[in-house]
Amino acid sequence: MENAKLSSANQAYINSNKANYSNAEAIVNSNSPKLKPNLSQDSVEFTNKKSNNKKAITIGIVLGSVAAIGGFLAKKKLNSSKIKQLAEFIDFKPAQTMDEAIEFARKNFGIETFDFGEDIELANWANEGLTNLNNKAKGKIHMPKSIYLSDELDEAMGSMSQSGDLKINPKAFNTENNMETINQVFKIMDTGNIPTGFLISKDSIRELIETYNLTKANPNYKFSRTEAHELAMLAENIITPFKYPMTVFQAISQDENLIKVLKKYNIELDITKFSKLTEKEQTNYLSNIFSTINIGDLVNTNLYPKRFCSKFDILYHEMGHLQHYKNTSLFSQLFGKFSDKSKQVAKFTQNPQMQKTASKISWYAQTHPSEFVAETYAKLCNGIKLPDDVMELYKKLNGVLI
Repeated sequence: MENAKLSSANQAYINSNKANYSNAEAIVNSNSPKLKPNLSQDSVEFTNKKSNNKKAITIGIVLGSVAAIGGFLAKKKLNSSKIKQLAEFIDFKPAQTMDEAIEFARKNFGIETFDFGEDIELANWANEGLTNLNNKAKGKIHMPKSIYLSDELDEAMGSMSQSGDLKINPKAFNTENNMETINQVFKIMDTGNIPTGFLISKDSIRELIETYNLTKANPNYKFSRTEAHELAMLAENIITPFKYPMTVFQAISQDENLIKVLKKYNIELDITKFSKLTEKEQTNYLSNIFSTINIGDLVNTNLYPKRFCSKFDILYHEMGHLQHYKNTSLFSQLFGKFSDKSKQVAKFTQNPQMQKTASKISWYAQTHPSEFVAETYAKLCNGIKLPDDVMELYKKLNGVLI
């Protein structure tokens, strides 16, 4: 790819926030199971026959107890506890030692376990991010019980348990690994094409091109650890194959600017033919489409907004889960609308209006109602004003305002 072409398409555009993921995860197959566990659905009739009376009464007592427990769980908030009022404003100053970082987390947030090994930079990152959230919420926020680095997360960048244990994957901040990912993307861009699986966002494309141009103009430029982390969050999914091709296809067909680009390359979309393909064939079809398009032609397309907006967004997302857990009934999390087996989840992923609303946040927000809440929370933490329909759905799904 010629550097001049890239630069001319993106004059004076430089954005320091480097993040967006590829591939929308949204529509669940219409044949997927639709389950909605209901503890009160069974009923037992007490018989007058003496031989069955004891058995019937026993069953009735058991089911009655289950129903009572179900009613309790439906009302009880998960890990319910009143928010412990923290200081409305906390002044963050980077710790010089790990002991200082641990004490800061314990004293200001009440965190029982704060383990970042010897990585003082990440320890300060966590404390600064939590300070941002605390100050935005004026001290009215649930903090994690523990926070620590974990190599067990594999590809996940972070994980929040329902009990408040926050794990951070140190691999997400490994500069060597991140630069390897970034360079893979740049090598593909050298050919003049976009990487297979790139989910189009005009901000991300322009940002990616500017960074690409920067490295070409300054071959010896060294990214800082944070810069490499943020750019890798963009690059990682750029090289990820399309996982949910039908959803991406539908999003493409609704983007006027992208339709114009496709027509330029004599590409016509036919959803009837596309739907008859296997998922693998659909993925190959999309990959072939984007492998023929020059990245410079995509600067005005925008299927999805940028997913991450700051270096703290992994933390903000996981904290969004924690606030949601605390604001949701135990029944809803285990059996109801936020359970992975729930019919309500299928309703969310199959509902065109909800999916359209979720797409205004990110592709990941479309995958599950709980992920929509966490993704929206992260955007709110960054001070981003969101559309009315997003906020209405967020409140409907028990999202916490901050």
